[in-house]
Amino acid sequence: MERFTAIFIFAALLGFCAGCTAKSDSPSAPVTVSQPVTVLVTATRTPTHPAGSPTVTPTATTAYPYPYSAAIGQSGSDGVNGDLSQPAGIAITKDGVLKVVSDVGSGNIQVFNSNNVFLYEIDSSNDGATITAPNQPWGMAFDGGRNLYVADYNNAEVDVYTVSAAGATWIGYYVGGGAIAGPQDVKFDNNGNLVVADTASGHTYNIEVSNDGSDDAVLNTTQGDGGGLAPQGVAVDSLGDLYVSDQNNGYVFVYGPDYQFRYAFNGTFGWPTVLGTPAGLQVDNEGKLIIADYGNHQVVRANLYGAFDEVVGQDQINTPDYLALDAVGNLYVTDFGLGQLLKFTPQ
Repeated sequence: MERFTAIFIFAALLGFCAGCTAKSDSPSAPVTVSQPVTVLVTATRTPTHPAGSPTVTPTATTAYPYPYSAAIGQSGSDGVNGDLSQPAGIAITKDGVLKVVSDVGSGNIQVFNSNNVFLYEIDSSNDGATITAPNQPWGMAFDGGRNLYVADYNNAEVDVYTVSAAGATWIGYYVGGGAIAGPQDVKFDNNGNLVVADTASGHTYNIEVSNDGSDDAVLNTTQGDGGGLAPQGVAVDSLGDLYVSDQNNGYVFVYGPDYQFRYAFNGTFGWPTVLGTPAGLQVDNEGKLIIADYGNHQVVRANLYGAFDEVVGQDQINTPDYLALDAVGNLYVTDFGLGQLLKFTPQ
């Protein structure tokens, strides 16, 4: 296996939503960042997707563990009013009442109800709601309630919105002010800490969320293993293990609950599938890791030994990007190339 150098995982103490930094006419105070002694990975990358993606028409085949069920949005649309242009992130509230889809092509976030009916868009003029416009939103995550955390690549920050069926309110940004370069995914770990995949800098940040109302954060480093990284997706399992997809090298890195590096895999050593460009990650109800591999135009599932099985085939999806499971186990996949949110129901 190719030897990797070090990946740094950063920890930061933040306030809960009451302590989010609000934007104003004057620049906000930057988040304090403690610099690592040695930075082995420094790079600037722009999110890209492979050209020449296949044109597919999903069908309700039973050839895969997750047969196609439904689609949200129209391919090639303008990304407004319920249609999707280049959908990226997907997040679902714990109770399943709301689901949100970030659209990189239009730069907005679209909100749907549990029946996949379009409600409204989160943008600069959203139905009278107080909103600061997203700017290339990617991965997203809800906390235990209705607070939505959005990785905004172009704004180089994680924004927080309170979302309801009636509208959304922008609270502030949780990570910004130069602390990160260009995030593409966020997830909460089992302790309520926010994990941010900062693709542009090549680092993954662990940001501790607290209730003390603090407005700033100090990012500290712990050393793992890796190098030349472009972290795009993150996921946490029930044991607290952290998974980070590396779109640059085609690996998934695994860290323990203490955020120390454990191992990395990509499907080599005779395994039937080798990852092409892993993106979004999701742990299913059986504790298996589901991987959106947009380089290979498929969705695969890894067992504890790193072997893969194909859960959504190349004939069912174009360019899978991010994943989410609802409360009853339905798998939702954003198809960046097809311009739709696809629903797959387990057999």
